[in-house]
Amino acid sequence: MPEPLIVALAQRLACSPEEAEAALYQLVARWQQQLQQTGQVVIPGLGGFYQTAQGLRFEPAGALAQAVNYRFAGLESVTIEPAEEQAYRKTEVVPPEVPEETALAEDIEVTTPEVFPPSEALLQTPEPESTAVSSNLEDTLTPPATEPPQPIPEAVKPATAHRPVETSPPPRPPRIHLHEERTRKLPLWIPAALVVVILGAIGVWWLLSMRPTAPVSSPPIASPPASTAMPAETTAVATTPQADTVQPSPTPPEAPTRGNYALVVGSTTNRAVAEQMAEQFRQRLAGQGLAIEIVTAPANGTIRYRIAVGQYPSAEEALAAKERLGDLVPADAWVLRLSTN
Repeated sequence: MPEPLIVALAQRLACSPEEAEAALYQLVARWQQQLQQTGQVVIPGLGGFYQTAQGLRFEPAGALAQAVNYRFAGLESVTIEPAEEQAYRKTEVVPPEVPEETALAEDIEVTTPEVFPPSEALLQTPEPESTAVSSNLEDTLTPPATEPPQPIPEAVKPATAHRPVETSPPPRPPRIHLHEERTRKLPLWIPAALVVVILGAIGVWWLLSMRPTAPVSSPPIASPPASTAMPAETTAVATTPQADTVQPSPTPPEAPTRGNYALVVGSTTNRAVAEQMAEQFRQRLAGQGLAIEIVTAPANGTIRYRIAVGQYPSAEEALAAKERLGDLVPADAWVLRLSTN
């Protein structure tokens, strides 16, 4: 068996090439035994083998015949008409007999009593029809050098002057095979792909031109001042310091870095709804040290209020922050480029 077939069969059956080859030989032996017993073997998807008096016959399945003969699909039989030159073969042309013409010319020379000087009409150039006389006939009818030449009478002209001239048929146009004609045509998916690419580029350009907007920072909410006065019981206890109860003060959150990119976690056309959404995200992301702002931007003739989380120097860092926050931000949050004005 060919090695590529065994390797492909082994990969298909998820076994070693040796096991695949042994299984293939067993299957072929089973088909041969069935062919000897019943006289036919049908292989699904390929066709059938039939034992006849003339020998072994194979009939392909419909799918196999279509896969092999797809190049000849749609062809029709064409009736070839007989060539034009066959019409000339049926016409029988009888050539003139040269001996009779020679005898007739001798009779004319003998019976001529006198020789008259040639007139102007006879000295003129003969018509094109007389030029078709053969050279042998002109030599026979030419008088001696001492006598002036005489024109040949119309009755002596041979019948070969009006013989039809056979014309060769025009050349046939070059044949173009079906597969060559298909290869010359431009595939339809190439112009379709170019149109899709052009439309996609126009859409991306329009979205980028509409994205940059000026951020509108919400007024900061004043946090309640921390009470510095301590109750009396607390002061009394604080006079006896204990090393075990001392807790380290929490480190303040890092100041958010300023940048031109932010994560948009919500968008609406109502200012009040946008304020409520921004307050919810401030409470949810209170320990992250991220700034929550409302950014206005015109879109489709209306003003939308977008809740922007944080400010990052690049879009890659904004996406990394989205992955880091996880479930704290919506899964459909996207990166917005802020205006630098």
